[in-house]
Amino acid sequence: MKARCPNCQEITKTLPQSGVCPQCDQFSMDWYVYDWEGFVKNKKVLMWCDVGVFIISITSLFFCLFYSVNELILWLASLLAIPAMFSFHSGYAAVRNRQNYNGHRAKCLSSWIPF
Repeated sequence: MKARCPNCQEITKTLPQSGVCPQCDQFSMDWYVYDWEGFVKNKKVLMWCDVGVFIISITSLFFCLFYSVNELILWLASLLAIPAMFSFHSGYAAVRNRQNYNGHRAKCLSSWIPF
């Protein structure tokens, strides 16, 4: 797995454990990692989480509409379909665009779901 320093653009064979670039001796948390297979694997896991949230929210909306449930928590749970759809779409677009992949940062693999 190759990594690139965001300060001096030096490409290393591995990501330094300390986060300090061996070339410029600057610390950074924003290293670009060049690992397409790992990126796709993590994005697909996050996309499956989005599908699960979407199914739960649609089920909640179904119960609210067809069984006349007046529970506020079910109505709020049905609103989770909106960020799940946006997150799934952005993950799908990132996985399909291998030719535009120029590395990723650690924050690119975070989810909107608070685990």
